[in-house]
Amino acid sequence: MTKYKIAEHFVSINGEGPKSGQLAVFLRFCGCNLNCSYCDTKWANLKTFSPEICDAEHLYRYVRNRSR
Repeated sequence: MTKYKIAEHFVSINGEGPKSGQLAVFLRFCGCNLNCSYCDTKWANLKTFSPEICDAEHLYRYVRNRSR
């Protein structure tokens, strides 16, 4: 089963797009190689950061349980 490196997961108010102002579940993954200037998760790619390792079922349950 595939494992994913998760930097953080949380529920917050969406600040962008057509769903702005609504609650949203955020999953922040580690390992992005795009290096965008506006990225607010660059710390998740540092070698000193220890991500949580999750499988798809765990992530699905997390999102499902917080989307109600």
